[in-house]
Amino acid sequence: MDQLTEEFRRNGNAAGSRVYLIKNLNAIAASVENLLKAENISGLAVDNSPIAREIGEKLFQRRVNIFQPWNGKEVLEKAGEISVSLTTAALGIASTGAIVSGTGFYSARLLTMLPKIHCIVLYKSNIIADSRQIPLHIRRIYGKIPGQISFIAGPSRTADIERSMTLGVHGPEKVYIYVVEEGGEEYAG
Repeated sequence: MDQLTEEFRRNGNAAGSRVYLIKNLNAIAASVENLLKAENISGLAVDNSPIAREIGEKLFQRRVNIFQPWNGKEVLEKAGEISVSLTTAALGIASTGAIVSGTGFYSARLLTMLPKIHCIVLYKSNIIADSRQIPLHIRRIYGKIPGQISFIAGPSRTADIERSMTLGVHGPEKVYIYVVEEGGEEYAG
């Protein structure tokens, strides 16, 4: 494992994510299927990126229920039923273990916040050293700076409830980041 990937894995795990180095999209589908079985959940919501759709198709072939919302209204209508989401990240920041996602799609943003479990696909080739490199890479990936950029560093946590650390109050309780070794020449989110 190269130095940036190892630093991203170490810092992502320290932030509370579960970071896995995965060979390809087939291996992600198998891992997500195992996660769903372990959590006793029958399906998941996937964002509209080609990568997430491809993994969703592989899971559908394995008889996993897939929900692919096309707008925020659909996500909000089914919010109580969505326990797991699968989205893609544009970048990973090695120094913090955070992922960067830039999208104008309301449905994709909701899928990063509402479910109990958030699974994220990140290509290894899109891991950068630190946040100073974000503008250059975001422009390369999107052609411009998107209207909204999210930084996700582990599960949602707060200590404003009786000064006791609580997970999942303002977002997912669990975050799984699948760093994919193959592909990733361009971001498809």
